Amino acid sequence: MLGFEATSFALVVYGRSRADFDPALPSAEREPLLCARGCEWRELGNGVCNPQCNTSACFWDRHDCAEGATGCRADCHADWIGDGYCNEACFNAN
Repeated sequence: MLGFEATSFALVVYGRSRADFDPALPSAEREPLLCARGCEWRELGNGVCNPQCNTSACFWDRHDCAEGATGCRADCHADWIGDGYCNEACFNAN
């Protein structure tokens, strides 16, 4: 069997502690992690188009604003939608 896989990725490293990413902490206690004015990193790829995040610095809101966006989080693969299984990444009100 032969195969080929190609991908591109970006890695951004910030000097933050693990506590800054803890979803159990109330948002008022966490440091804001902004990639652009009015756009926090935690909002990227959440299935909701945030125009302030639709910039190259914020990775184009992980395609939430793209034409034909499903309204699902970025970690929900398109072939998982409607496959009869409840995938946590694809489960939302949309």
